[in-house]
Amino acid sequence: MPNKIFYNWVVALIIFSAPILTLTVPHGGTGNYFLLILIGMVTGWKQFRLFNDFEKYFWGGFLLLFLVNLVSFSQTENLSGGYTWLGKYLYLFLGVFAYVVIKEKFDFIIKYIDLFLFLNALLITFIASYQYFYLQIGRVFGNVHPILFGNITIALFGLILCRIFYTRFNWMLYLAMIFCFYSGALTLTRGALIAIPVVLTLLFIMTKAYKSTLSKITILLVAMLLIASITIDGSPIKERVLLYTIQDLKNYQVDTKNAGALTLRFEFWKNSLILLKDAPFIGIGPGDYNVEMKRLVDSGLSINKSEMNYLWTPHSNYVNALVTSGIVGLMAHIAAIFLIPLILLYRSKIPFEKSSYFIIVITSYFIFGLSTTWIATNSAYSNFMIFLLVSMSLMHTQNKKKDTTKVVV
Repeated sequence: MPNKIFYNWVVALIIFSAPILTLTVPHGGTGNYFLLILIGMVTGWKQFRLFNDFEKYFWGGFLLLFLVNLVSFSQTENLSGGYTWLGKYLYLFLGVFAYVVIKEKFDFIIKYIDLFLFLNALLITFIASYQYFYLQIGRVFGNVHPILFGNITIALFGLILCRIFYTRFNWMLYLAMIFCFYSGALTLTRGALIAIPVVLTLLFIMTKAYKSTLSKITILLVAMLLIASITIDGSPIKERVLLYTIQDLKNYQVDTKNAGALTLRFEFWKNSLILLKDAPFIGIGPGDYNVEMKRLVDSGLSINKSEMNYLWTPHSNYVNALVTSGIVGLMAHIAAIFLIPLILLYRSKIPFEKSSYFIIVITSYFIFGLSTTWIATNSAYSNFMIFLLVSMSLMHTQNKKKDTTKVVV
């Protein structure tokens, strides 16, 4: 028994330490994710028979995404970069092993999930406060990137809100929620800030929060924090996100070469689509984006000077999928990561209100992918998988509960 308890703790630490290591060590989350896959592989392929239809088709979508990019790989010139991208898509499919481990051990893990969520939020807040106030860095970035830091923080914020709505009052969860909101705001990341009201709206609808006084107060508290952050004079969000974005759009209307952080992405996307003309259906090949963009510039394409520093990615998951693997690849990307899971969820017997964990993670990362190529960063996509796996297990665990209103674990 002591060995079993030790093994359970090791698995739990691997699962929940990925976000922490990603924020403190560049690309640190990837090693944990691969280790989790390795542990799952030891359990054997026979565990796949334990999957229900929802889970099998869900992971089948990732296999489809890998196969489509394998076909597009025939167009790739930069083989080293191409193999790296194929590896990313293959690891998404291999996450099936990691899910086996989490699903088997979740009865143990769920006893401590609130503590792990709180510790993650506490460390995130420490990093954000240290960088913003002590180092006086204008935009918190962890040790990776402000967008990645903000995305992970707000995804964690969504999971914490789900826990608040499905459990009894827990002071740790409320502190963790405030910590994540505060830390996410200091990243000044537009995608993360847009995700907050979307997450609140979804939870209000899905959990029937309007029937619970405590849930109403929680949503009102977060809404007030968000409104205050964009209306109070001197607030970094108002000054450096809202007003800056408005001015950026005005400048861009006058001169497209005078692009800022947001409108520069319009230039990325416009120039990226030039590459699609030669291979509209299967794309230019994974790993070739920066090669082809540099070739365009050398042939005389006039681009913004700031854009020269970011030729390695189009700053959007969807533009990246469209350019590198074509129309077919874009459809496979959206289907595998979003549509197939949502369609299967709709057809499953899992009640709508019990699937909020899963929906929140899917929706958050869909929003994040609009303005950043998060799938290009190892630590980002491995954290996406960790949050996805945990949310799937939470969803199925919640569905087994007898209580149809508040679920207490």
